[in-house]
Amino acid sequence: MEQLKTAFGDQQYDRVLESWTFLEKYTIDALSIVVTAMIAMGRADDIGIFISKAIANQPHLRVALHETISAIATPPSEVQRKHVILALRSIYEQMRNDLDRTATEVLTTAFARFNDEQRVSALIPPLTCPGHLYQPMRFAR
Repeated sequence: MEQLKTAFGDQQYDRVLESWTFLEKYTIDALSIVVTAMIAMGRADDIGIFISKAIANQPHLRVALHETISAIATPPSEVQRKHVILALRSIYEQMRNDLDRTATEVLTTAFARFNDEQRVSALIPPLTCPGHLYQPMRFAR
C-alpha cells in the first residue's frame, strides 16, 4: 500500500496501476487511489469495468464502494471535470444494477451535482422501490 501511495504522490500513475496487482491486501482506499490515478491518466472510460472486475475478485470491497464513488465525484482540483463525469458514467453503465443502496445514493447525488438529469432520473426509481437494488449476501459468522 505504501508503494501505491508513493507512486500516486509522485504522479507516477502507471506505477499505481501496476502496484494494484501486487498488493497484499486489497482495501477500498487502494481501490480509490487506483481509480483516481486512472482518471488522471485520462482512462475514465475504463473505470466501471475495472471496479466491476475488482469487486468480482475482491467481494469485500463492495460494501464500501460508495466511498470510491464519492472519491471520484470529489477529485483533486487538477482532475478535469469531463474525466470525472466520464468515470461516473462508466460506473453507471457497467455497474448500475449491482450497486447497493448507499452506492446508488452517492452516484445519484454525484450525477445531480453535475446536472446529469437523465441518469438521476434513471437511478431514483430503484431507490424508491424496496428490494429493487442489489442486496449483498450476508454471511454467517
